[in-house]
Amino acid sequence: MSQLDIRNSLLNKVIEVVVTDLGLPLAYENKGFDPSGLDAWCDFSFIPATSATTGKTQASSDEEMGFIQVSVYVKPDAYDNQQFTVIDAIKRIFYFGVTIDDVNILDAVPNNGFMSGAWFKRDLTINYSSFQGRG
Repeated sequence: MSQLDIRNSLLNKVIEVVVTDLGLPLAYENKGFDPSGLDAWCDFSFIPATSATTGKTQASSDEEMGFIQVSVYVKPDAYDNQQFTVIDAIKRIFYFGVTIDDVNILDAVPNNGFMSGAWFKRDLTINYSSFQGRG
């Protein structure tokens, strides 16, 4: 799969969970977003990391690896129940061994959270791999 196809497959699935199912706004690359007046919101980042060759011929393929990060923002002192609700919902879709449109999910790991400006932020990092043909 191309980088664009990988990104779009994963982004569409995150939109389905975060926006459609949970009703939260989602910010992502190169799209204007203003969180003013919100109690909670999410952010999507796509980070392609490595490309490894699986052979030396034109008929071979490359393994594309990287991760997406979904950051969940809540107001300070609002507890983190909503963050874990969002993270749990995403992890029910993105778990080890599942394949989303030819993208293999390797794991999904949240961090411990921290203050980021006026928000308390917790990230969920989802590692993926996918194979892309050369010919």
